[in-house]
Amino acid sequence: MVWKQWKNRKTRVREFLKRGISRNFALTTGCARKGPWRMSKVK
Repeated sequence: MVWKQWKNRKTRVREFLKRGISRNFALTTGCARKGPWRMSKVK
């Protein structure tokens, strides 16, 4: 993903929706304050 290029929350949500991700998931993920690494839940 190009998450790091999407600096604003609004942009992240819009791009997730463009890629076919459900609205609920796009809002919760796109508005999160954590970065892509922490959101991926990698341990």
